[in-house]
Amino acid sequence: MKLHFYVSVMCVVAGLAGQIENTYADDVNDFKPVYKLRTDNECWPTSPANGANSGECVTRSEYQATNVPVFWETYEENVNGKTHKLITYWNYYGDQNGCTTWDSGHADDWEAITVHVVNHELEHVTYWQHNGRYTKSADTIEKDGEHPIVYVGKYSHGNYHDQRSRASADSWTFLTGGYCYYWKDPRGPGETWSPVAQTLGLVGFDDVFPGSTNPNLRSERPHERTVCREDGGQVLAGIIDGTENTCERNPSYLQDETMTLQSLFYLNIY
Repeated sequence: MKLHFYVSVMCVVAGLAGQIENTYADDVNDFKPVYKLRTDNECWPTSPANGANSGECVTRSEYQATNVPVFWETYEENVNGKTHKLITYWNYYGDQNGCTTWDSGHADDWEAITVHVVNHELEHVTYWQHNGRYTKSADTIEKDGEHPIVYVGKYSHGNYHDQRSRASADSWTFLTGGYCYYWKDPRGPGETWSPVAQTLGLVGFDDVFPGSTNPNLRSERPHERTVCREDGGQVLAGIIDGTENTCERNPSYLQDETMTLQSLFYLNIY
């Protein structure tokens, strides 16, 4: 009798653990971004390969020949009886090409998208661009089902909620560094990328990416980052020149630069 009870309890525990694991898997896959990559990109997404692809500008055909993943991490809290999750998806480029004739670009480029999910409903999406970052309400963005559509910048690989055509004075804009400003980076519509999602734990803590810090080793986790940046402007040769206020792209209730992504859990709007 005791043995039967013990086995029954263990089965219940295992079942609950499986449900929790499946819930995470469902959220990660159900709200995974769908990326739009410009067909004239120079350097395409690739696997971090333990740092082996550092400095490699992967071509479109090389990208298409492999199943390039994104890597996810989560942060979760239960607030007022509701389960809030931040799921951040990291993707990697071996190299970032220059945004002007006098910019050399840099090796290694980790980019991110963060989704805020409440009880399995998408509420907010945060789009990252190197030092820039902004957050949109889920009901104001383009989606494929429940998957946020992300438009990727041609030069800086930043992630955005909208498209932007090349400037009418294209050559002059490139020559003078106009495309180095995040918001002016051409993006969309391009090739659709719906990557498989793998846990960030598969990127080794010892993996070295000289041009962009390993996401596992960053001093702040995504939930500790702010919903926007007042100085998320231009990058030349890896040097940040903060001249754009990304907070202006947020809804009015998210324009405080000191507000962290974790603070989204405590808004009185759910």
